[in-house]
Amino acid sequence: MVNTSDSPQTSFDDLKNEGQEISSENAEIQKEELNTQTDPVCETDEQPEVKNQKELQIEPDPGSPDNARELSEIKDLLIDLSKHFESKLKYDKHKDAIIDKLHAENQSYKNDLLKKTVMPFVNEIIYLIDAYSSLFKKHSETDDSEIDTVKLLKQFGGISEDLELLLNKNGIETFSVESEKVDFSKQKVIKTEPTCEQEKDKTVCERLKKGFMMDGKIIRQEWISCYKYDNENINKLKIEQNG
Repeated sequence: MVNTSDSPQTSFDDLKNEGQEISSENAEIQKEELNTQTDPVCETDEQPEVKNQKELQIEPDPGSPDNARELSEIKDLLIDLSKHFESKLKYDKHKDAIIDKLHAENQSYKNDLLKKTVMPFVNEIIYLIDAYSSLFKKHSETDDSEIDTVKLLKQFGGISEDLELLLNKNGIETFSVESEKVDFSKQKVIKTEPTCEQEKDKTVCERLKKGFMMDGKIIRQEWISCYKYDNENINKLKIEQNG
């Protein structure tokens, strides 16, 4: 028979107390688990990631009154631009038509003016061509012994006179500077002649060709030769002039 006198005696009350303590601990554990599931502050790994700001923005609703008003304003703006563009096209076409018409009228005016101013001149030249062609034919058929040289020279010199008269009829005049001093604005020095007389320096030596002008403007200067004082060869020039 086993001696149980040394074992601690477990009473019913002790077992009852232990059971109450275990029940109390389980209740606290369940309470903590419940708080952990319901409290959002305690969420850790299972907490979903917060979306960035772009993902959180709310997309505009095209059916909202503000968006409908903006679409209406854009539509009106496009209509105005279209009207302006069409108006600009019509204006450009009209402007081009006016420019073409003015250009055609200006060209026609130039052609008429050219005919009015040039045709008389052309007719005069034709007349001179006919006259001198007849004169040349007459002398070419005449025997050399019967040709009057003096008369022929006069007729030949008359060619330049007739041409000058033709130019005068069309507003072009010949001129020759009266002063013996060279006028470089109206005269062109073609060649120079050395002189030992200083007072003759830059004076006209010979008139070579007449000048021409129209409406007061020089077409061609008078061609001349003039004296040039030669200081280096004075003695040589004096000997040459004295013979």
